[in-house]
Amino acid sequence: MKKLQPSPLAATIIFFVLALLVIVYQLRLVDANFSVDILYPWLRNLGDWRAQLTVVNHIGDALILLLPFCLLPPKWRGWQWLVMTLLTIWCICQVLYHAVYVDIMPYSSFTLVNNLDGQVTGSAGELFTRNHLKIILAPLALLVFYLLFLRKPIARHQCGLRRRLLVALACVIAFGVLQLATAAWDYRKSDKNDDGLYDYSSFPAYCRTAYTISPVRNDTYYLAHGWTAYTLWCAWAQIDSWRGLTDEKRQAIDAFLNERPQYADSTYYAHCENLVLIVVESLNAWAAGATIDDISVSPTLDSLAALPSTLVCRHMTAQVKSGRSSDARFIYNTGLLPLTDRSVAVFYADNTYPALCHALPQMREKMHIWADRPTYWNTGAMLSAMGYETVWGDDSLRANYGEAVDARDIDRYILSEATQTLPRLQQPFLLQIVTKGMHAPYDQPVNPQARIAQSQQYNAPIRNYLDKVATFDTALADFLRALRQSGLSDNTLVVIAADHTQDVEGDTTMLASPTDRGDCLLLICNAGAHREIARCGQVDVFPTLLDLMGANAYPWHGLGYSLMRGNGNAASPAPNVITPPGATDSLRLQQAWDISRNIIQGNYFKP
Repeated sequence: MKKLQPSPLAATIIFFVLALLVIVYQLRLVDANFSVDILYPWLRNLGDWRAQLTVVNHIGDALILLLPFCLLPPKWRGWQWLVMTLLTIWCICQVLYHAVYVDIMPYSSFTLVNNLDGQVTGSAGELFTRNHLKIILAPLALLVFYLLFLRKPIARHQCGLRRRLLVALACVIAFGVLQLATAAWDYRKSDKNDDGLYDYSSFPAYCRTAYTISPVRNDTYYLAHGWTAYTLWCAWAQIDSWRGLTDEKRQAIDAFLNERPQYADSTYYAHCENLVLIVVESLNAWAAGATIDDISVSPTLDSLAALPSTLVCRHMTAQVKSGRSSDARFIYNTGLLPLTDRSVAVFYADNTYPALCHALPQMREKMHIWADRPTYWNTGAMLSAMGYETVWGDDSLRANYGEAVDARDIDRYILSEATQTLPRLQQPFLLQIVTKGMHAPYDQPVNPQARIAQSQQYNAPIRNYLDKVATFDTALADFLRALRQSGLSDNTLVVIAADHTQDVEGDTTMLASPTDRGDCLLLICNAGAHREIARCGQVDVFPTLLDLMGANAYPWHGLGYSLMRGNGNAASPAPNVITPPGATDSLRLQQAWDISRNIIQGNYFKP
């Protein structure tokens, strides 16, 4: 074996080159829409110029990640494997996270150990496949080769500090050159009129906007600039948040808000005293109205959508980010957009926020019902910040129903508790109900004996997902029946809004067109008249509820647009940015995300 070992210099060069290739390979596996079923994605995709850019970016990323190997004395270079191990963990987390949440998992979310529960770990177990092993096998193969042939020669390599510093400096310079080259390539190739988000007046102006504008989705920034640039942007965003609300930021917020529509009338008041907001876990719009073997999956939702006083939007764009379901509750309750790189509830629950509870001071009861712990996404603190006074959660669930609660049928327990709570609520009341039963994974049905579960139509995950939808729909029918029997149905605005969409493994083309598969469902019952909204965003719900509850005297109307004052909004070319009627300036709309970020991180509403 010793005879097969190369010279110290050769061993050092061989490891450096092989490690660079392994890192590029791992990052490209993450690139391929976070799908690891392509063995050599850069070979298959090199016809696409954007794919070529990502390869070049990742060569620069690999040079940065190999800096410890360049800088450490030869006998300490084994510590490079710590970097390789952490990168492998990061890549595995990203492909699993993206499969569920369609974005990159921000660095801040790696600290949320309180969010680990059976559903989360179950989702990861369902999504992990043999193909994910490729991310692990590549560095593992290199490790074996390193231990057998390279470790001892590398340790004998004579390399002084000056030479190590020069090599590290060369890697940093090479990274900068590659970044400039890819930026110049992108600047030359891009359609200068494609989105209006970046300043194409000159190459420096383009770089300034491309690298500093807050990404609406983290994966778009990562794919455009690579791992290192994305990591540096996250670090810069964290440092910028520590600066607080500067005078410049406050002036920018004030100017932006002063240009918003100003109104205080009650034209669209629905004459309802009570408000019930049901935030439904993972309710894809295509699931409402779906059938399987001629069985209606959601008869309750379908009947509500057909009522003459219901506002219906089957194309609501999900605007949640790294906070996921907690972001949805934040958007609906405050009219603000969430942060793209961290959960608002986890990091900024101590702030002062405008909210529905504050806009409706006449409410004698402000209650939140769900099935999780207060520490989950730091929800207890966030609910308090948003004005909720009573919270019914996991502890109450276990106390009332025991430890034998079936997680697959959890929505029945949640809505049953809401049903029993109705007679005890003092009117007027604001009741927020958060469901959980439709969360992934979809590896087994709720009701194995039900016709939906026993159907042979579609694959098992789709059938199981539709079975969960049907279970929620039945529990919803029971709750609405209790609302009616209590004499509250005519005096209560009932809002049913998805927290976000959810990818379901399998072919859903028979259930939804490709353009519909990423949409949420929104129903607002007792809205005064039947309205079919072509397109809206989650941020539009807050001002719409102010309109319908006659609360426009509240000075904050959110960053969205009331759906009562137009035929809905249209999705702009920028991902998850909502364009108001008649507006075409997507750069202006992108600013809403930056304005919301500054409002949150600067605690703008603090007295």
